[in-house]
Amino acid sequence: MDTQIDIKKHKLEDELDKIKLLKTKYYNCFKNLKKYNTVCKICVNILNAVSISSLVMTYTPISHVCLIIGLASTTLSTIISVFSSSYGFDNKISTHQTTALQYADLYRDIQAKLLKNHLTSDQCDIIIAELNIRLSLIEDSSLPI
Repeated sequence: MDTQIDIKKHKLEDELDKIKLLKTKYYNCFKNLKKYNTVCKICVNILNAVSISSLVMTYTPISHVCLIIGLASTTLSTIISVFSSSYGFDNKISTHQTTALQYADLYRDIQAKLLKNHLTSDQCDIIIAELNIRLSLIEDSSLPI
């Protein structure tokens, strides 16, 4: 039959599995957001370059085509910039990265404490209380996935 300490250790190990899963989810979300943000910035830069080049080319005989291309690329660039800033890529990237790092730190810390031999029931209670406090702090500051 399991002792109280074994039950508490098993509960902590279950919580560690959940923390590891959350860390992975937040890290994957961070990577995806970073990739989308980079793609948006690349598109904006390319469209701005096309726009400037087209506007410079308006002094050639085919100026109407260049003017239309310049206006279209400027409009697309503006739309992508507005979408990127209104979606808040930078804030979401920063928050998701911080949350993933906090979960990783918590996971390592609790796992290291569990590896200690001969934990008493009181020590397990302290670890569980610390885990709950740190989890609530992380959850309060994180954005939902």
